[in-house]
Amino acid sequence: MHCILLTSSPNTGLHFLRAFFKSFAQVTNEVELDDIASSPLQFKTPSTAGFDPKTTNLIYGQVHEGNLSYIENLSQWYPCIVPVRDPLASLITQKQRSPNSSAAWILDRWKLIVTSFPENVKYAVLDTPGAGEKDWRLHTLAVVASYVEVLWSHNTEGVMNTWANTWPMLKFNSQGVYPAKLALWEGDLDYIKVFLGDDYKILEDAREWLKPFLEAVGYEKLIWWS
Repeated sequence: MHCILLTSSPNTGLHFLRAFFKSFAQVTNEVELDDIASSPLQFKTPSTAGFDPKTTNLIYGQVHEGNLSYIENLSQWYPCIVPVRDPLASLITQKQRSPNSSAAWILDRWKLIVTSFPENVKYAVLDTPGAGEKDWRLHTLAVVASYVEVLWSHNTEGVMNTWANTWPMLKFNSQGVYPAKLALWEGDLDYIKVFLGDDYKILEDAREWLKPFLEAVGYEKLIWWS
């Protein structure tokens, strides 16, 4: 039985990569990570927990304290892929979704990734400046697919070319384009600080432990680092 483990902090591209993996003919079954965490006895016999031993199973879900130990365990046996996005962007997305609530809880999820994820986890950065170029997209998707050996077959190149051509990120972003997102694209930090309020200060306080991690996975400069 083959499995792919896909997990992330909120608002970083999990559903985008979930749809990408499901584009491959080999991936025909899905299992939610929280279903495994809530039924540990069933997980001892995977066929009773929603797994299909005849195909590649996509295990997906956002990380939190309740499923962290399962991520640590599963990643010992199956490739674990974590989409990454600028944490400022993920805060803006959450604030747009729930304007009357703090979005800072997302940083607690980031800290789980930074401090507790196993070393063999593979990170997929989806929002660097090159994301507008097809060659960058194709390279990024090829790297992601390379983490899962079972995906490499006759249709792999076709799937990646289709996604690199269309890069349907907005299809998986139900909020579309809004002023705070435009401000991020334009580097308007003054607008963003007002939009996020106290959440921006909490992000600044997290810079000490977030910045080294983000640099390690490929970011060179983000507007909130200065």
